[in-house]
Amino acid sequence: MRHELPDGALCLRYDALSVVVFDLLILQRPGAASDYDEKTQELARARLSEMNADQVEELTNTIIAGLPGAEESYSLDSFSERLAAYKGITAEVLRENLASFLSRVIPKIAHTGVRLAIHPDDPPYSLFGLPRVVSTAQDLRDIATMVDSPVNGFTLCSGSLGVRADNDVIAILQEQADKVHFYTYEIPHWKPMAPVFTRMRI
Repeated sequence: MRHELPDGALCLRYDALSVVVFDLLILQRPGAASDYDEKTQELARARLSEMNADQVEELTNTIIAGLPGAEESYSLDSFSERLAAYKGITAEVLRENLASFLSRVIPKIAHTGVRLAIHPDDPPYSLFGLPRVVSTAQDLRDIATMVDSPVNGFTLCSGSLGVRADNDVIAILQEQADKVHFYTYEIPHWKPMAPVFTRMRI
């Protein structure tokens, strides 16, 4: 929540290994071990062994307390209960729900000038065993064909999509150019006084 940058500024920072530590060793989510290879699990155990009680508490609170400004927060038990509520929700079920939503909403807004711009999963891979359906070039193709309408479109977030080595962000932009309704790019190297990202309406 308060990662310090070289110039002293504070920001949010995502640390994938810390998420594994929480999921596998602190939350101890049923089935979590099957989501991580042995090397990742070893790294997580090593990271936890280096943490003191205050650091474990800080990591736990960071994940379950919600984002700054959010009203929703959890205890470990309630966090587990919320995850359990998604039992049986596969990627296919999630796609069906999204298609149902789009098929109902788009006809209502098609003549209003409003355009939808779904944001890619951030990060674009499963967290805590939950499915993701806006993570790859194929996911975007699937969403584009759920409802064939110029209203149905995307936020092209280079930061989210670019995390995956199998995503060619430039190729995705070229392929979906007419459906990119909102664009976000991240500056690759931090410079003092420069914004971390810029959003531009198209």
